[in-house]
This record gives sequence, structure tokens and C-alpha cells, in this order.
Amino acid sequence: MSMHPPQVIRVGQVILAVTDLAASRGFYVDLLGFNVLHENQTAMYLRGTEDREWTLKLEAAATPSLRQVGFKVGSDGALEDIAAFSKTHRWESEQDRPRILRIQDPFGFPMAFYFRSVKHPWLLQRYDLHRGPGIQRIDHVNFFTPQVEKMTRWYMDEMGF
Repeated sequence: MSMHPPQVIRVGQVILAVTDLAASRGFYVDLLGFNVLHENQTAMYLRGTEDREWTLKLEAAATPSLRQVGFKVGSDGALEDIAAFSKTHRWESEQDRPRILRIQDPFGFPMAFYFRSVKHPWLLQRYDLHRGPGIQRIDHVNFFTPQVEKMTRWYMDEMGF
């Protein structure tokens, strides 16, 4: 790859496929304290008390899986840079995010990148909404891989982590 690192700012979203949306709501919302931002029959968009946008989406599915890990980047140009080096990518939109670039990293993990998103009011001082440990935000993710050094180098050298 021959691009400048794409200005990844932070983990922006994680999408999980779950087999029981009601049970997942009980765990993520009632027990852990995530807040529901949007909800329909097939999905819930959750956020922590410091998030101004959704950061965890739970989608109803037949099999549980990681659908994607998404990162907020610093500009629309950063999205174009990632698209230019990615052999297989697709442009999509998602709730509150009009333009998302989806790729698969060389290790098989589904990734997404976005710049623009709808901002919602802060919840940090909405104490009436706090439950459980009061998750503030998703600030990291962990990947399990047998290729630790190779994956680490790719994310550092190619993606600028």
C-alpha cells in the first residue's frame, strides 16, 4: 500500500449480530448501562454516556458474529485514501452516518470507516439514565489472531495506528 496514514481518530462503532435481541438488550442496556439511541424490530443502536453518536449496534441474526469494527477518520479525504488502496471495498450508509467505507482487512476482519455522523445531546449529566457500571464510551477493541506481529505491523505501518 502506498498511501499516507488515513487519520484514524478513534474506534467509532462496533456492530454485533445477536441471536436474541431482547436478551442482548437486557445485558447491554439494563446490566451494563448503554443507552438506546435508535431501536426497531431488527436492531438497536446504543451509546455510552459520553458518546454523542451511537457506538454499538446490535442486529438480530441467526448466528452471532462480529459484523464490523468501525473507525472515525479525520476527513472525507481519509476515506478516499483508504478506498484508493483497498482492492475490495464498498460505500454504504448507516443510521446517522451518510457515508461509510466498508473493507475487510488482510486478516479477515470486517472494517468500516466514516467521517460524518449526526451528533446527539450529551447524556453525561443525565443521571436519571445511568444504570449499572455506566459505560461512558467504547475506547478500544481487541482482536484475536495467530499473526500478532504481522497484524500489528499492518495496522501501525499501513493504517497509522
